[in-house]
Amino acid sequence: MRIRYVNISVPEGLAKAINDYIKEHPELDLRSRAQVVNFALRKLFTEKEEN
Repeated sequence: MRIRYVNISVPEGLAKAINDYIKEHPELDLRSRAQVVNFALRKLFTEKEEN
């Protein structure tokens, strides 16, 4: 089964912050804004389920 994707818009300032985060944390091996957003959302939902 093929995964379908949707586009999400963020303010330019947040996009810049994501770019900076990628550069500042190479150990996480996150290479795109989409990967950062996926990483953050998974963490958010995992923490929510634990509480």
